[in-house]
Amino acid sequence: WGRQHDLVTLEQVAFNRSAAEITSIGGYAGGATNPPSGHLCYYNAKNDSIYSDLGSAEVVQIEVPEMRLDAVFRTYFRSFVQIDTHIWAREDEFDVGPGYRAVLGFPGGIGNAAVMAELRKENVHNMTFRAGHGSDADTFGTNTIFILDSMTHPFFQAELCLQFHNNQTG
Repeated sequence: WGRQHDLVTLEQVAFNRSAAEITSIGGYAGGATNPPSGHLCYYNAKNDSIYSDLGSAEVVQIEVPEMRLDAVFRTYFRSFVQIDTHIWAREDEFDVGPGYRAVLGFPGGIGNAAVMAELRKENVHNMTFRAGHGSDADTFGTNTIFILDSMTHPFFQAELCLQFHNNQTG
């Protein structure tokens, strides 16, 4: 959920958005199929619709003006830490598994030439972009980011108790 904190800060500072205008919402996306129940959940006592069991990852949805993609991607890449020579990964190294993989989603996914061009410009860590197919593997230690088509891999908002906090170590 550290990415949500970073993006909320970006919205407030760079986009001059008030608290009421914030669009960064924590949630889940990236499963190979949409959940049968129509919702996804964090780990719970009933083991009901757990996002990672259904192939999704923790994500943040944000509304971005097209001319500000650079700022969002710059913020995203700043969230990675170097773990080895030429290898960058999420800072929460203790969260393991595909539910924590590096993933970006936008309409058209890797086929969206305009968004991919902006993404490549901000790729300061020379990370590899791969088309995501849903329920993809963990990316920790691979210097890889899966790119999903947000039209086929929709966003599901996380529980309210998981919104707007930063529990990262950095």
